[in-house]
Amino acid sequence: MATKTVKRPSQGNELILGATVDDDEQNILQDDGDSDDKEVEEIMMLNLYNFDDDKMQNCRYILTSPRSLEACARHDIKPTELLYKSLSEVEIQCKEADPNLSYSQIYTNYRDMEAERRRKLKLCREERERMMWQENETIATDVVDPPHEEIKESGRTGKVLRKYSNDELERIVSEFRRESLPHSEQDVPQMIVKKHSKPKSKKQPARNRNSKVIKNRKKKLESINIGVPEKDRKIIELMLNRHREEEESDRVRRLANLNWEQQRLALDEKMAMNLNRKKEEIRESNRARLAAQEQQKAKVDYENEVQRKFKIEKIQEKDAKLAAITSAKQKLLEQQIQLKILQDQSKKKNQEYNLKVEEEYRNAKAIQNHLRNLRIEENARINRQIRSREDQLRIGANNLKSELEHDKKKYDNEMKTREDQHYLQNSIELKHLRADTNYKRQQQIKAEEMRAEIMKMQKQFRKQQETAKLMTEEHDEWLKHLQLEEDLKLEKAETIAALVKEEKRFRAKEQREARQAGQKLNMKKIKKQEELKQRYTTAQAMSKDRKRQQIAAAKEENLSKLRDTARATSLMRYKVKEMTAKSSIGILLESLGTDQHHNLSGKL
Repeated sequence: MATKTVKRPSQGNELILGATVDDDEQNILQDDGDSDDKEVEEIMMLNLYNFDDDKMQNCRYILTSPRSLEACARHDIKPTELLYKSLSEVEIQCKEADPNLSYSQIYTNYRDMEAERRRKLKLCREERERMMWQENETIATDVVDPPHEEIKESGRTGKVLRKYSNDELERIVSEFRRESLPHSEQDVPQMIVKKHSKPKSKKQPARNRNSKVIKNRKKKLESINIGVPEKDRKIIELMLNRHREEEESDRVRRLANLNWEQQRLALDEKMAMNLNRKKEEIRESNRARLAAQEQQKAKVDYENEVQRKFKIEKIQEKDAKLAAITSAKQKLLEQQIQLKILQDQSKKKNQEYNLKVEEEYRNAKAIQNHLRNLRIEENARINRQIRSREDQLRIGANNLKSELEHDKKKYDNEMKTREDQHYLQNSIELKHLRADTNYKRQQQIKAEEMRAEIMKMQKQFRKQQETAKLMTEEHDEWLKHLQLEEDLKLEKAETIAALVKEEKRFRAKEQREARQAGQKLNMKKIKKQEELKQRYTTAQAMSKDRKRQQIAAAKEENLSKLRDTARATSLMRYKVKEMTAKSSIGILLESLGTDQHHNLSGKL
């Protein structure tokens, strides 16, 4: 982008000192009016101060200004190294190089890269400013040759001006300028004074005023008293008036140039302040964006940590519940085993009691048979014995009944809560003891019921063992399934992460290749535009050389005419001297005033 400059008054072929090479190129390209030149004009708008502007983001090039490219080349810096890289791009680049880098290390690398980029950008900008300074110094020292009319008009006094040396002419001109300026040059920067004070063109050294030829000629001319013609006097007055007007116009133009320089410096300072403010705003926005990203990442990490802890707690709680259920089942199984042992003991006691009762019953039956055998022989005795024996059996049964009731109460007290039904059956069996006819049947039924109960208990025990085994197997299978799911999730996450990483790396590679291809294409176009510009500059230089040669030829021709005119004037003066014997035109010039004569000599 061309540097904005303040418009100032210019005159003739005078160069504008504040214009940059970009401004000159834009003027040249606008004069051409060609479509290619317009494209070159757009390309030449990218320099070190606006290449990162938002308006230039869609441009195909990074830098197109010759000064900016030259400044980068002098410090061996590539234009791509001056581009800003965001934190996400640096993170992707660092992750591709080393996936184990932490966020703090990536942020440190980002700050170092940004500091290095700013340092290189500062070096290139300083070099560009230095190049502009040197070009401005070179332009400021160039002065356009005086017009042909002034050379022709100064031909009448060329002989008189050769009386002064080059140093004296410079001193006279500087004194006249100091006297004509209404303000002090101390208020103006020395750079501007240096630009507008001394011309670069050098004049031919004049003869020394004290040389013998000049002294003799001056004496001869002073000794002659000749009147100045009215035509020569009017010419001299016209030349003096023109000289005063030119000095006044030079003074006004010089003041305008000084004012323009001050305005340009103020505008440059304002642009620098705006640029610094914009950079500060960009830095603040980057800081805010980085802080927001860090806060968002911390929030995501905190949420992930909370979810992970919640899952771990849930798994631990589930394991604890499963362990509690397993322990409860184990305790229940132990209680059932203890109950089975108690039942076995009770059954054993019942069996012993039943055997004892059966033995007593058999003894009683044997006694009855014996009594039946003896009853035939001794009816009375047998009857008495039977009655006595029945009494004894009744007493024994009552005693046995009391003993059984005592045992029953004792056993009921021990197994009150667990064996109500069993004690009920025992009481029923005790009641059935009186029934002799139903004793065996009741014993058989009881034995069958006991066997069925034993088989049922065994079946329940086996079923409980199988249930516990199935639950244990299901728990193991559930743990294996859970571990398998976790392994699958972890493997899936690793696969997704690898795919995402590979996709990012492939995308970054494609972007890098596309950017490199674009840069190569841009460099080719820049080289093409530079070649066009070089050819155009060469053509302009050749045109300027031809114009300079024409001006030099015209100057030589004018000088030859001036020499012929001077010879003719000298001959005329000598003829007038011989004819009139009066003072020469030189004495008249001295009589008009030394200051005006010096000013005229300095101007010419």
